[in-house]
Amino acid sequence: MVNYMKKNYEKTEVVIGIIIIFIFMEIILSLIFYTKKYRTYKVITGIVITKNYIKTYADTNTLQKLKSAKCFYIDDKKRFYEIIQIEKNIIKQNSIWYHEVLIKFEIPKKYKDNDSISISINNDKEKMYRIFRKCWESDL
Repeated sequence: MVNYMKKNYEKTEVVIGIIIIFIFMEIILSLIFYTKKYRTYKVITGIVITKNYIKTYADTNTLQKLKSAKCFYIDDKKRFYEIIQIEKNIIKQNSIWYHEVLIKFEIPKKYKDNDSISISINNDKEKMYRIFRKCWESDL
């Protein structure tokens, strides 16, 4: 009869059940946090040379990504491009060689000659915790 008279907040079965559910949810969220990968993007600045041609400077790693990809993003729109010319080892800065790349694609009409364009290309996939760690380190 004493067990029947307990209030809802005194029942330990409900509390233990809720704790188990929260522990299970935390384990699942931790697994997602450490295993989920997201695509990152690298931003390159290019200069409009003439209609449908831009020139940019890229290091060796970025040049490989430009060669292997078929498209990049300008103003959140996908653009397909063609690399016309590559001149290697044009500029050396901090012991890194940069290459001059001439790219042909359909440039939006709002860009005129000598305007700079920000181009986003796909970079490697990174795990979520690494992205948060980079953000945290940049704040310090």
